[in-house]
Amino acid sequence: MAATSMRRFLARRTGAAVVELVRRGIKPSDVMTAAAFQNAVTLLASIGGSLNALLHLPAIASELGLEVTWAQVAETTSRVPLVTNITPNGDMSCVNLYKAGGIPAVMKTIERDLDTSVMTINGKTLAENLAEDIKIDRSVIRTQDDPASVANGIQVLYGNLAPEGTLVKTSAVPADQHTFEGPAMCFNSEEECFAAYNADQIKPGTAVIIRYEGPKGGPGMKELHRVTEIMKGIPGSAVITDGRFSGASGGLSVGYLCPEAAEGGPIALIQDGDIVHIDLASNAISFDVSDEELEARRANWTPVVHDFKGKVLRRYLKEVGPAKDGALLGC
Repeated sequence: MAATSMRRFLARRTGAAVVELVRRGIKPSDVMTAAAFQNAVTLLASIGGSLNALLHLPAIASELGLEVTWAQVAETTSRVPLVTNITPNGDMSCVNLYKAGGIPAVMKTIERDLDTSVMTINGKTLAENLAEDIKIDRSVIRTQDDPASVANGIQVLYGNLAPEGTLVKTSAVPADQHTFEGPAMCFNSEEECFAAYNADQIKPGTAVIIRYEGPKGGPGMKELHRVTEIMKGIPGSAVITDGRFSGASGGLSVGYLCPEAAEGGPIALIQDGDIVHIDLASNAISFDVSDEELEARRANWTPVVHDFKGKVLRRYLKEVGPAKDGALLGC
């Protein structure tokens, strides 16, 4: 409800809640436990939430001495069904979700998959909160056993193009794009890709590789959502990047790829014309180049370093870790 006056009232309630937590001596670490993080991952799977959560959750957990891994997310999303079709997973909006009962209604729906013993920020357990009268509009929020509620809202793909993993929001990918095979067209920045698109150089069936946009390569891992939007207009195409894009991305958009190009990952070595394969049913992403050829290419590889100004970004580039761990500093 960011565009409404409710934002002001929510801000006031948030401030009051923080003051009450201080008065009661409840610390962030009392609320953000390992079980609470797992609940967050389960909720993410249930609503087909943003892939950016796979940056934020590992980073926040790390600060608390905990761990949220992509493998943990993959295990959860493979068994917890998506219960609401909020864009880009369907044609409903967040307003529809709010009017249907909002996140409390979703959590009530998926209660059996949550650890309800955890403390929440109002000082009550999750079980106590969910015991309240929560109205649910089932035309928006389905039950978990509804035939339309299927798992794999988010997947982690692996293969010789992404040895340490890459993310795709499967729930936003049309069924006819769950498998892909096509030639690579490589760009070393978002701007290069836009220029090629505007010149009508990207043809249907292309695997568009946008590299050097990861945490180090950016530096800073900027938002590439605009690219995923324009690529929807090119039939049968796929976007593969070590950069990131927002929760509203749709189509076959594969991102957050690790290791990133700036670290010498295979995405730095793929060349125009290499055939790329994606199979969501097998959690697989690869390209048809032998290990020997990759090593030969690596011997001649020179990293691309974008022109940027400022000492803060230079320091960030030197210290930032991989996306899969939350792009943490000092790794």
